[in-house]
Formats: sequence, structure tokens, C-alpha cells
Amino acid sequence: MAARLGTHALLGAFLATVTLVAGGLGLAVRRAPTPAAFQMFGFRHPPIVSFLALWALVGSVVGASAEQHEVRLVHSGVDRAAPQAVEAAFAQWLARYAVLPPEAQAPPGPADPQTPPADPRAPTGGRPAVPLVLVSAGGGGARAASFTAAVLDCVFLGQSGVRPCAPSTGSTWEGVFAASGSSGGSVGLASVAAEHRGRDGDDGWVRERLGTDLQSPALAWRLFSELPDSLLRLGPGMDRAEVLERAWERRWGGDDDPTNPARAPLLGPPGTAWGGPLLFLNGTDADDGCRVNVSPIDGRPDASRRTVGGNCHERRADDARPGDLAATRDLADYLCVDEDLSLSTAAFLSARGPDTAPPARLASAPERRQGSTACDGLAAGEDLHVTGGDGRDPSGASTLLELWARLEPLVAQQNRAGDVCVVPVFVEVDSGGSGTAAGPAEAAADLFRRPLGDIDVLSGTRRLEQRYARFALRSHPGIAAPGSWSLSSGSAADVERQVTMLADNLSAMDVVATWLADDLRCETLSPSPRGRDGGRSGL
Repeated sequence: MAARLGTHALLGAFLATVTLVAGGLGLAVRRAPTPAAFQMFGFRHPPIVSFLALWALVGSVVGASAEQHEVRLVHSGVDRAAPQAVEAAFAQWLARYAVLPPEAQAPPGPADPQTPPADPRAPTGGRPAVPLVLVSAGGGGARAASFTAAVLDCVFLGQSGVRPCAPSTGSTWEGVFAASGSSGGSVGLASVAAEHRGRDGDDGWVRERLGTDLQSPALAWRLFSELPDSLLRLGPGMDRAEVLERAWERRWGGDDDPTNPARAPLLGPPGTAWGGPLLFLNGTDADDGCRVNVSPIDGRPDASRRTVGGNCHERRADDARPGDLAATRDLADYLCVDEDLSLSTAAFLSARGPDTAPPARLASAPERRQGSTACDGLAAGEDLHVTGGDGRDPSGASTLLELWARLEPLVAQQNRAGDVCVVPVFVEVDSGGSGTAAGPAEAAADLFRRPLGDIDVLSGTRRLEQRYARFALRSHPGIAAPGSWSLSSGSAADVERQVTMLADNLSAMDVVATWLADDLRCETLSPSPRGRDGGRSGL
């Protein structure tokens, strides 16, 4: 109902309601007899309006109940999977994608006289190569979510059917290793994951799911439920952020649909596989500014060092390990073993802000589950208050930079000894939410522009020298619709046009197409006496 009315109609309805209530109170004040106690102080009418104003003032000082903004948890009744180490995730990725096809593993047979001669322009020798794709997606509300989803759909899902996007016959999304987002970028990543998992494959799904009004249901709840509750304190049972999550979920199915991919648990039971990249939907600790790692990956692999409580900015010499996510709290460390987050909750925790709701509260386990065996061994600590990830890194790239510190030696080892070499590449989706290119994204771009050391990457007859592609969304005045989670039809159309018509984005699309080519190969170059990379082999 609220989505059909829209934000303007809801605001008009709210103002009309306020006018009617105020008019009714005015009539009641004039007609009601004034008690003698008030007449002693000179009141000619009952001070109803003054009492309401005082009530509202006291209510604003007292504040809402902390439970009103609790993180929405999934209680599945079974133990969820523990956060995974990057090393294990990389090994699984290698087993799926960095293997020779059967025809390449078969011993060569006698030459077929009917076989045409090989193209002399084609690369000879070397090993097959597979791209290890890392994606960062920055913030910016519904516009960023739509742009992120449109870019990744065009490049990896192959469902758009619109040139110059990938053909609609296949998907390379499962081969992406990791995707890290912030705010609207996280919602865009989650939308692609839900669409891929649902496998609807409908053309135009980005506009259908994200290019409309997600703001109105949350706005209606804020105006007609939370605002009156600031006076009445009845407890509405949920906050506007949960209403926004549920509105997003309904784009893929009903509230009670067990197959709804938007409601699927982020971690899931042991053995659950998303069939896509590792999602890092970054949030921020509202109390100390630390990153909140909302992902199936353990930010600090040593289980004896939990991230609950304490000063997350401390990095002592004895625990500063490469690959640990610095100044980070793992949200999974705050969960009992039978608790999980839905994909929708994880995405909108990263997108939480003034336009959605106050910071979400995740109470410490002893308070939340007193005496529960499911919480045994979970350290007690202070409550965790999570807000949007753009408070720490609007680009979402810093997580990938620190993840790469743990991946780099694994990739180098594979490239020294494996039959298939791995080529790390980086895609940045910049929706302009931070105004300018963020520092972590620039650092990642510089890192992935460096030479590959002793590994030379070839694609057909063209050498692949660039391992970084950037898709950017340009802002135009007068297009944005009111509310960060509402898009006008003009803004939604502009997002689609920029993906497929902007020259810089078309060039980035060509770069990514080179990575995904079937003939991507690598050769080990003859090193100089000290090697092309100062004596190190691999990357």
C-alpha cells in the first residue's frame, strides 16, 4: 500500500493527519471545562497542548527502547557454519575453477589430417590462466545499489541481453572470488547474489527489483508508527530498518516463502554454498569507528582471539598477522552458534544511516540468551552498535586490500607449481557516494596495475597489461528522487544508460571481457639475474 502511494502522498497524508489532530485538540480545548486547579494559575482553558509538548520533550530525552533497534536475527534451530578462513575459501575456489578441462588433461593422440592448421597469431605454449576477480562497490543509497547491480549483471550474470553486455547464454558470477561493499554498494551486491541464487533470469530485473520505491514503506512506518510511539511508548515491535529489509525481500518472494533468496541465511548450516563470491557487507561500529565484518569469512582466523569487546584499534607485535582485518570486529563473534543473519539484514546493516534508522544493536550473548548452551564459550562483552559502512570506507575497497595480504602468498604458490595460473584482477564500481575516489580504492587500483613479476599474461594476440577496471556513475542535477532508497523513473533510466553508453564504462567492459576470455594464458618469463620482481617468483 505505502509503495503504491509514494513518498509525496505519504507526507501529504501525514500532514493532513497532523492538521486534523491539531484541529480536534483545538476544539476540545475550547469546549472542555477548565479544572479549578488550573484556574488558580490563570489558565482559561486546559493546557492540553502544553502537556503534549512537555510529553514530547521528555520522550525525546528518554529515548526509545534499545530493543526497538535490535539486529534482526535468524534462529534456524540448527547450528550454523563457523566463519571460514580465507585459505579454505581459496582452496575451494581453486578446486572449482583453476582446473584443466578434460580435453586438456588427455594425452595427445595421432594428428588428424582433417584438422585445419593452427592460427599462427594464436598464443603458443604457456599455461591456461583464470582470473581471480575482486569487486568493490561504493555507497550512495538506491542509486548506488542500482548501478552496482546493473554493472555486475551486465558484466558477469549475462542476463540483461542488452549489448554491449555479456550474452544472455551464460554467467561468470560464480567465478568471482570476493566482493566487498559499503552502504548502497552492499545492497547492490546482495541483490546480484539473490538474483543469481533465485535464477529468475528475467531481463530488466535490476529496475524491477531496485529501480522503484523502497523508501515509502519505511517512511510510512516512521511517520505513523515510530513517531506516535515516541509519545505513547507502546513498542511497535520493529523499526523502520526492518520494514525496509522486508520491502526489499518482497522483490524476490513473500514473507513466508522458504525459497526466497533474499531471506537466505548469510552463513547457513555447514556445507551451505552460495554459488557465488564471498560477500563482505561492511558496517561500522558506531561507538569506536571500527569496521564491522559482516561476511562468512573470519577476519581474525585465530579462534582464541575473539573481537568481542576491548579496543579493536590495538595491534600488538605478537598478533599482527598478515591478512588479519585491522581495527575490525567480526559480527559472527557476537552470535550464538544457532543464530544467523538473513542476506537482507546483512545488506541493510551496511546501508544503515540517518535515512534508514539509528545504529542497530546486537546485545551481548549473556543478555540475549541467558543460560543458553548455544552461547557457551562466547565471551561476554559490550553491546555492538552497527551503522553503515560508509562511515569508515565509502568505497568498500579497504577490506579487499587487507584480504589480498592473505591471498597473495597463496596465489604465488599456485602460480609456481599449478597447471593453471591465477591472475588477480580488480573491479571498482564507483557510484559517487563519497563524492571523489576513495583512498582505499585508489590504493587497490595502484596495486593491481603493477606488473605480475615473472608471470606474463596473454589473451589471444593481445597482452593483458591492465588488471584494474573502474565503472563510474556520473551525477546529474534534477534527477534524484526524494529519499535515499527511492528512485525516480528518470534516475533509474539514467543508471542503465550510463552502464551501456558511457565511454569510460564501455572501455572498462572491454578490459573485463579480456579477463574472461577463454584463451587467457600465462607464460613464465626468463628472469633477470635478480628476477623481474627483485628475486621473488610468482606475483
